[in-house]
Amino acid sequence: MYRLTLTTLLAALTLSACAQDDAPIHMQDAEGDEFRQGLITTDDIAMEFNTGNTRQQALEGQVSVIAALTADSVISTNAWVFAHIQLMRAISLYPPTLEEENARVWEGEDKGNFYRVRIEREDREEGTHFTYSFHGRLASEPAEDLRLLLDGDILRTKLAPDAEGFGVVRFYFDNLSHLDPNSDVQGTARVAFRKHDGTRQVHNRMVNMVVPDDQQFPEFAEFAYSQVRGEGGELRWFSRGDVKNDGEPFEYVTAHSKWNADFSGVGLANAFGGSIDVDGWTLVECWGTTLHKSYDLLSVGMTDLESGDPESCGGNSDQLDPPPFYETLPNEDPEIPASL
Repeated sequence: MYRLTLTTLLAALTLSACAQDDAPIHMQDAEGDEFRQGLITTDDIAMEFNTGNTRQQALEGQVSVIAALTADSVISTNAWVFAHIQLMRAISLYPPTLEEENARVWEGEDKGNFYRVRIEREDREEGTHFTYSFHGRLASEPAEDLRLLLDGDILRTKLAPDAEGFGVVRFYFDNLSHLDPNSDVQGTARVAFRKHDGTRQVHNRMVNMVVPDDQQFPEFAEFAYSQVRGEGGELRWFSRGDVKNDGEPFEYVTAHSKWNADFSGVGLANAFGGSIDVDGWTLVECWGTTLHKSYDLLSVGMTDLESGDPESCGGNSDQLDPPPFYETLPNEDPEIPASL
């Protein structure tokens, strides 16, 4: 199973222009703020998933593998968006450098890089539509060498302070890495989301990923999760990567997990293809509020290895249905989640 590594990805996203940690931002101009409302926020996709001291527990071999995959998937997406927000805040904090009728532009240099943010705003019957792009280049490069780092397309059905809406945000790691000498991550991540009435739904697709510091990071992956505020949630995951850490051919993983408001949960995962035996592996796990396993069942071919108390699953393992697998994934936006 994959344990998603955040360090390199965060380095690529934060670059050298991150704002301070989550300090409140005092906008300098009201008109600019009207455009900034189009930027995705942590509240659009923030999911409650308390990992506690998961890392230490994992060292003790007690944490559910599927629970860790679930937590890391949620944390990764939140981390990407958090870094995105901080970077945008740092650049668009002050009055725009260019004002058009329905657009604002912020641009300038910072620590050897030149950045440009453009946000367009359009009133529609169903809400306010925003499109934005974030470009960058080395300050020493000519103006025509601007590279697209991030862009987004969002419809706000409600504006702040109770912002709701849906849209897609895209991260271009090849270009982000060009501006950060400490990162050589490659690939594209696309995050579609919907936020409405306390429910958050996220659909994430990553393609052509190369993370040199983590050889087990999936070559491509697609996962979707949803959660109602104060209640439980669920995650469906599919990926292709070097699960056995033995090079190509790579293996496939599909998983489905559900968790409760207290973070206890149940999950089912399949691994197959590559150098795994034809029949593949199937793993069922249940875990408590600290993500410790209370039950697991590993099936390899005709052999079942079982431990723990199956009653701790509450019969919920029968309700799990991992997604299908694909030979590859298109480098296209995932579907915006349908309203629940």
